[in-house]
Amino acid sequence: PPNGSAPTSTTITADQITYDRTNQVAEGKGNLRIRERGIEIRAPQGTYLRQQAQSILSGGVVLQEVAGDSSRDPLLADLRLAQASPGPEATPDQQDQEVTIIADRLTYDRNTQIAQGEGNLEIRQGETIIQAAQGTYRRRESQSLLTGGVTLEEPGRVLTSARLEGNHRDKIFLFEDNVLYRQMATSTPAPSEGSLTEELRQAETEVRAARLVYNSRTGTSEFSDAVEFIQRGRRAKANQATITPEKVELRGEVVIEQIEGEWLARRLQNPETQADVDQPTVIYADRVEIDQASGDARFFGNVVIVQANRAIEGDRADYFDREQIFKISAEQAPVVLCDRGEVGRLPGESTQALPGRNALDQMCRGANRLSGKLVTLNIKQDEYTVEGDGQQQGMFQFRITDAL
Repeated sequence: PPNGSAPTSTTITADQITYDRTNQVAEGKGNLRIRERGIEIRAPQGTYLRQQAQSILSGGVVLQEVAGDSSRDPLLADLRLAQASPGPEATPDQQDQEVTIIADRLTYDRNTQIAQGEGNLEIRQGETIIQAAQGTYRRRESQSLLTGGVTLEEPGRVLTSARLEGNHRDKIFLFEDNVLYRQMATSTPAPSEGSLTEELRQAETEVRAARLVYNSRTGTSEFSDAVEFIQRGRRAKANQATITPEKVELRGEVVIEQIEGEWLARRLQNPETQADVDQPTVIYADRVEIDQASGDARFFGNVVIVQANRAIEGDRADYFDREQIFKISAEQAPVVLCDRGEVGRLPGESTQALPGRNALDQMCRGANRLSGKLVTLNIKQDEYTVEGDGQQQGMFQFRITDAL
């Protein structure tokens, strides 16, 4: 072939082979093996069309790349998936690079090096296993297109979607339509803890979105369009999200419900947990960063925190997960806190559907107002402290008698 990269010979072995010299068609049955440069295909039965350089196999087919092959072009991987690829210093081992394809039926074109599989299609590459109803693998470009419902499994995480495009050279995968990402918990609570709160703090991470770019080598996930995020007893919505092994970042109209939300009881499908949860603490912000190890979080830009009987507005908030404490601060205007007390409590549904600023305004109507340089909110103890900003000397501390 003119490109010089296609295989130069094909070897076929089987328990039984029939060859038609006129049409140059070989049919094999029983332990059929087709070997070409860089690949080996195994199947119970199949047909090889010599003139078309095409293999058609069925009955459970395995296509396996062979180490040391140089027929693939490293420059042809999809550029749309290359923006998150590792740098030139990355040197993935050969086992992580080789691809094995399993399917009920498979067609392989020797000239184009394109494999088309359907029926229980599976692509294996190192510790990555991808399953789909059907798909195409372009071996020369190290690229796949899978449809009909796709699942990618790796140790500690499972990703699903309706469609997937894969750059197998860099192990970067584009998931589209009904994306669901699950990252398993890395630890379990100690037996002595045993509370609902501690159980939820160790729960898995779950993200739903319309689109996800996943870099398997770095463990980085980029979500976009209608992102819904659940982790450690908090639920969030955002326009975009990034998950790395170290942290979670949420961006664009972020809304988070903290661990007191009634949705937790519904999610666990256990009526007895209703007594352990309460009306949610809702936090609005432009951007949020969550530390994966500790669960601590930082909120930036137009931060509003709304509870059943109070609301707080600031530029930034820091949340300490183990202590369940917020520290809210502001750059220019002081932090504003509106406290309705027990008499003026608003039902949760009256502010739940409102954007942050509107929820704050409704909560502040007829409420006591305080302002200062820093507000510390202790959710566990249900108390807050307001510190002055130099003109307001002193500290004001309030205790609400009935916890939320």
